[in-house]
Amino acid sequence: MPRTSFRDFDPDRRERLESENDVAVNENEASNQIYADEDELELDDMMVDNIDTNSMDGDEEADANRINDIEDMMLDDDLGDVAEEMDMGDDDQIDYPVDELLEFGDSGDVEEAASEMRQMLRDASTPALLHVASACVSRYSNLAFKRSLLSLDESVAESANSIWTYNKNNFSTHHFCNKCGKVAQNSKKCKYCGGPVASFVRVGAFTQIVELVETYMDDILELREQLKNDRNLEHNLASPFFSSFRETESPNRLRLSLVVSIDGVRISGNKKKLWPVSYIIVDLPTGLMQKSTNIVLGGIVECSENPTTTLWNALIPFILSDVESHSGKVRNTSFTCHIRTCSADQPAKRAFFGFMAHQSAESCFFCMSPGTLYKFGDRKRREERPGYETIVDSEQGVHGFGPIPAKIVPHVLPYNTPIDILHNLGEGIYTFIRKELLLSEFKKIKPRSPLFSNNNGVLKEAFRKVVLHSNFTNVEACRNGTDKTNFFRMVICLVALSFDILSPEARVVIVGLGMLGNEMYTNSKASCLFEQQMAAGAAWFLFEANVEYLSIKAHEVLFHLPEINELFGNTGSLSTFSFESFYQFALCGYSSRTTRSFVQNASTKVLLHTSIRREIAFRVINEPTTALQKFVALTPDIVPVRSTWKNEIKNLTPDDATKAVPGCKYYSKLATALGNLESEYFSSTSRSDMFFAQSKNGKSCYRFIAFMVKQGVSAILAEPVASVDDDEKFGSFGKVKDLLTSNDYYYAMDVHRLLKSYDGIQNGRLSGERVVLPLDAMTGVACYIHTDNSTIFLQANGSFLHN
Repeated sequence: MPRTSFRDFDPDRRERLESENDVAVNENEASNQIYADEDELELDDMMVDNIDTNSMDGDEEADANRINDIEDMMLDDDLGDVAEEMDMGDDDQIDYPVDELLEFGDSGDVEEAASEMRQMLRDASTPALLHVASACVSRYSNLAFKRSLLSLDESVAESANSIWTYNKNNFSTHHFCNKCGKVAQNSKKCKYCGGPVASFVRVGAFTQIVELVETYMDDILELREQLKNDRNLEHNLASPFFSSFRETESPNRLRLSLVVSIDGVRISGNKKKLWPVSYIIVDLPTGLMQKSTNIVLGGIVECSENPTTTLWNALIPFILSDVESHSGKVRNTSFTCHIRTCSADQPAKRAFFGFMAHQSAESCFFCMSPGTLYKFGDRKRREERPGYETIVDSEQGVHGFGPIPAKIVPHVLPYNTPIDILHNLGEGIYTFIRKELLLSEFKKIKPRSPLFSNNNGVLKEAFRKVVLHSNFTNVEACRNGTDKTNFFRMVICLVALSFDILSPEARVVIVGLGMLGNEMYTNSKASCLFEQQMAAGAAWFLFEANVEYLSIKAHEVLFHLPEINELFGNTGSLSTFSFESFYQFALCGYSSRTTRSFVQNASTKVLLHTSIRREIAFRVINEPTTALQKFVALTPDIVPVRSTWKNEIKNLTPDDATKAVPGCKYYSKLATALGNLESEYFSSTSRSDMFFAQSKNGKSCYRFIAFMVKQGVSAILAEPVASVDDDEKFGSFGKVKDLLTSNDYYYAMDVHRLLKSYDGIQNGRLSGERVVLPLDAMTGVACYIHTDNSTIFLQANGSFLHN
């Protein structure tokens, strides 16, 4: 550091669908218009595992409908390949009537299909397996793959080709009118009403779930054992919403909880837009749950328009049937799966649940706020219209619901859904405040108030004083939603906390909002009122400045995030982060311009890709070869991240040698799943040596000195940070309240007081002491900023939010 309850499934039949949809056609036209001006999930040019969404200038509601295409995400194939590319034509698509689709396959068929895939990969030779894996990673077209086989021995080429073409056409494609919801032909317009026709490619979710459960059964059972012993209580499965469901399990029969996502994605070169139907399994450890290769792809909707509530109603029976009508068995444990909630951005979620547009009265998922464009807190929907009453509201089109009753509502109540942290924070209120702070960069922005006015030159100079860990380099570019979130919650927040270059009211708003984000990114703990008061303080000053700050995205965060975190645990890990990463993993790299049947082929390859990765990971552990180890070294994320160390230290300084152990080796660089640590022995100007760790005295910040290794036993040599006296903590920010009066004074005082209870931040100085910590005591890396007489250290990560 540089010093200075179970839902019965009763799918509707086609006759009932058609009779209901005849009535819905005209009503749906009005409903479509409501959603036309809302934003969609955007997938932009991203770094690996980072999210980039639409940057919105000016007013949120006016700009929210602009869609960001994926830029340069698709690899262009040779134009000569057009005729032969991914040779699955329309003749390969199978159309089933609705009744037959719902009854398609039983549990035995599903398990057999999953078993066949695993056995085929298990029997394949390592050269063939690695060749196909390389083709998947490089997003080969069929023609490119055929060319690559020519360089292989005949037996290896034959084996590789059988893997590549396995189950290639094992999808069914179904067509429905987006306007009336009737079964349609594969054409652009519906013959009944003239509406656009949407295609639904059904992939088969349960086969993937069986494979995942077989792979991670030990992790699933271990997590349950931990929760029974009151350990790992920060996991979402320990939350009131999921634990009540899990506790109804009988011995050797698991009830797995799934989160469904139905966000839209626009692919470069494809005039139609895609809406993948995908799932995460909440019963996995948090890191595994969000991993792109562990997301389940149930199907993909392709349409020229946003899916309507009527279209989703036509698809709901298929979605539920694919997941909930099967049961599986791994070893001696059987399991069933249940869609417990839905994670999506505003427009997709509103169409799915049949809600009115965000600017309508009572249109918040969580409360009955009468506000239109701008909303305040109001009566909670779960208390005013609990359970069946909300279902009736949906059927009658009242209290925020649109004219088309949504068939998902009896299965998932809208107030039992997570808040979309990615778009509400990173692409929402964080972005709007950042732009008002930096008007010299965003000259077209018209500030809603003078609340965030400042000297931009002085502010930018203060930003440069924040020392970020190397994990977070270049976040100031704000290239994507994750960067925007990190820049606000670390850089802007630390500056607001440390210096008086912003107005007192602005400082309270920024610190309150920044701490809400930091808590979810780190799983840090604080007083039980911490979230409520951070949100209340920010909401109060934003409302006083201008009610226009309280758009639907800000409203959900400020008035409902505390209650949703209480219901689900850390709602960030259930948000759209992991799903957007999955869409990049699943859909990027294939040229939609030169590939026929793009959706079917991309789906085929992502299923093959994920299965091959699991087989390679199995072999690396159980049957390692030099080729496998080299492939894993060149291909990230196939095997779990293991801690590694290097750069041996030959001589410790006298201060560091006080904790020296005879025969122990010391290293200056440590790589962990939480981030790299580099001590001053590695670089005298290291920015990556501060971290947070848990000890018997609680959580604290430490300076990394060396990693100690002796005969297979390892530990961290560190220097703890000593906290300043309580009345000195966050001194500059503590003076804010003295500049305010009346209610302003009390809101500022509460934010400052509760900030001291938060264990993800520490105001102190290096102690000069030396301690030895176990590696698993580390909870996250830190960023920091120097003040006049101390340093403020902020934990930057730790919750594995967005792998």
